[in-house]
Amino acid sequence: MAPRCDEALSSGRPAGQAAPGRDGSHFADQGPGKHNVGSRSGAGSDKATDPGIRLGRTFRLRLDSGAIRVLSSVIVLALGCEAASAQLSTRALADRPATVVAPHDPASPEVFGGSEEFKMVPLGAGIYAAIRTEPLGLAADCNAVFIVDDDAVIVVDTTSGSARAEIAALKRITTKPVRYVINTHWHDDHILGNQLYKQTYPGVKFIAQTHTRDRIATRTSEERLAMRTQLPRFVSALEERLTSGQSLAGTPLSTEERLSYESDIRMAKRFLFSLAEANTLVPEIAVDSALTIYDGRRVIELRYLGRSHTDGDLAIYLPEEQIAITGDIVAAPIPYVGANQSYVTEWPATLARLLEWHAKTLVPGHGPILHDDAYPRLMTRLFTIVTEQVQASVSLHRSLDDTRKNIHLEGIEDSFVGNSAVRRVIFENNIVYAAVGAAYRELSVAK
Repeated sequence: MAPRCDEALSSGRPAGQAAPGRDGSHFADQGPGKHNVGSRSGAGSDKATDPGIRLGRTFRLRLDSGAIRVLSSVIVLALGCEAASAQLSTRALADRPATVVAPHDPASPEVFGGSEEFKMVPLGAGIYAAIRTEPLGLAADCNAVFIVDDDAVIVVDTTSGSARAEIAALKRITTKPVRYVINTHWHDDHILGNQLYKQTYPGVKFIAQTHTRDRIATRTSEERLAMRTQLPRFVSALEERLTSGQSLAGTPLSTEERLSYESDIRMAKRFLFSLAEANTLVPEIAVDSALTIYDGRRVIELRYLGRSHTDGDLAIYLPEEQIAITGDIVAAPIPYVGANQSYVTEWPATLARLLEWHAKTLVPGHGPILHDDAYPRLMTRLFTIVTEQVQASVSLHRSLDDTRKNIHLEGIEDSFVGNSAVRRVIFENNIVYAAVGAAYRELSVAK
């Protein structure tokens, strides 16, 4: 089984050649301490003396009296995304009437194996998805997919804390070796398990989009060092909240929040264990725009559809089975966004190209398997609204701080959040802070 590059498109190329194309790395030096961070409640800017818990570019917590700044521009453990901060007011956490909250977990096919962290779901002949089952929280690991072909296996994403368990589940399905691992982007929740696959299957080759390969080569060591030193403080902060019975917002801890915090602690500890033995494996195969793998009865298309969650997101399509594997181009129940890494203004166009496949089954980077385009279209509407409002703000020469304070997403926010306090926290950080910040960055540069 060997990859063949599509003739009509820019193809995958050997690793080591210079990486052309658009690169958002000129924003990479804007760390969490370099922003004036505001919120709709009128919070002031971060101070140099801010006692917040800074966890690399992934988490920061700041405990205030009766409120918290929960930092996580993507709220995914070890994503490597820059820190974000949004002070949550009592209004933000108040119950609201639930509208159609997207997506809820649809009826799934029969589950085949798995563990306490994920379930293995058959998608078709020889195709399985490892779908996460933890409670929603500030930490998350990614979904993975296994494609078992005539003589080998192709894996999409390797997770940060469950790769060993996923390899064990795969071995219960087949004794065939893993020949290729496709990393949809460079964040650790999608690549940290690479080394375990290399140890278990020495002949495996790794595939990523050109920009993703470059990020893995240049940024993962720095991000991991920060997480090693600061993530334990995140664990301690959550453990203190569980002991006190107080939520991060200073309200009595609900069952939803308790389960969420307990899950976050378990995932953080698993990640730290995995990080202790982590090595950086740079993919041997880099894809610019398209790469197709042919293996007898199966065709597997790798496509770079444009910038969205990062500048190097790959999507995978199986045309015969009509299955799309999206990485974090689609993530549910709330998109993961990095203020300095994502491309909110371009995201709708990328989603439109994805929907041109008319896939019957869609495996997102996070969240349940989808069987229609309702949620990707909801994401498109959200990012379009954010872009329009930020564009108006930039035209008025407002600061980023003022833009965040004046963003109005109440109508569409309920479609993602309903009356969930945990979802409300994540929406404030991923969208009000991070997505608005990303759009402001893009539109300010364009101007």
